[in-house]
Amino acid sequence: MIRALIGISAGLIAGLSSIFLGLMILMGLFPVPESVEEGSFEAMNAFISQLPDSAYIIKASTHIIASFASGLVAAIVSKPFKFQAGIIAALLIFMLVVFRD
Repeated sequence: MIRALIGISAGLIAGLSSIFLGLMILMGLFPVPESVEEGSFEAMNAFISQLPDSAYIIKASTHIIASFASGLVAAIVSKPFKFQAGIIAALLIFMLVVFRD
């Protein structure tokens, strides 16, 4: 049971790491212009509306890879509970993505 919890934790760390890596790549390809101030929602909405479709494809694929990576790492680490730990970790990352964005 402890090994399953460690596997789920490792899967969540792997999933969050892949999300951060993907978002770093996204911000490197499409940086926020300096004219956008931090508290200005109107300027940020204008910037987001001008993004090309490839930015949204990169973000969606980042979240898909994160869910897969978290499930895979959780399944590898928790040997006796492979299936359950993988599904739980992937669903937790998926719920994080759905409720955050």
